[in-house]
Amino acid sequence: MDLPNFVKERGELSGPESREDLWLYLLTHAGERDCVWDFGDPLASGALERIRVGSAQDELLKEQAKEMVTQDEIDVRIADGVLRGREEGRAEGSLSAKREIATAMLRENLLTEAEIARHFGLSLAEIESLKRTL
Repeated sequence: MDLPNFVKERGELSGPESREDLWLYLLTHAGERDCVWDFGDPLASGALERIRVGSAQDELLKEQAKEMVTQDEIDVRIADGVLRGREEGRAEGSLSAKREIATAMLRENLLTEAEIARHFGLSLAEIESLKRTL
């Protein structure tokens, strides 16, 4: 088929038998603004992406490159999140252990509430809250 004679529209392209028609559609319509870019075909999608990037203005591409997050930045953000999560987990575990021991001391009446609060770095309100759980 001659390319100028190809007149099918996007809605007419479906099924495996229309793969050739899909490529003819791309060749015929790729430069148009209203060209449908999603065909559900990874090969066609890759070709369309290359056409789109290839036809973009240099200034636009430079702007996009500046805005892109590099893999190094992604790795740094992930590592930072992991470290922050570990720190928060340790702090939470430490506080939980302090509360558990303070509760046991309250149960056994080993120290006054003020002494327990001072020893474990807890507020008197926290000690009162622990005392209510007994």
